[in-house]
Amino acid sequence: MVTWNAQNDARLLSIILQVHSLKVDYTKCAEQFGQEATGQAIRERIRKILRDGGGREGAGSRSVTPAPSPRKRRNQKVTEGGITKKRGGKKVKSKSEVRSEDEEEDNV
Repeated sequence: MVTWNAQNDARLLSIILQVHSLKVDYTKCAEQFGQEATGQAIRERIRKILRDGGGREGAGSRSVTPAPSPRKRRNQKVTEGGITKKRGGKKVKSKSEVRSEDEEEDNV
């Protein structure tokens, strides 16, 4: 047998709102609710009730899909010092690489 309390009332409201496609007039609900509630406050509260499942057990344990990691741009390469841009898709030699090649040619 069901024990009706505030938690089960919220759960029932949550289930009704999930099962039926109801168009809620938040402004009218706020007027009926009183206590200086606004339509926006009522809408946010209903969203929270639906999101939390109306107080059912384990309500805060929803699975959340993590955001994907950012992808690097096409013309970038990741180096130890950060991201550098490739020129025309070809490897760009650093000054030290060019100097060492010149020295090798001089030694030959």
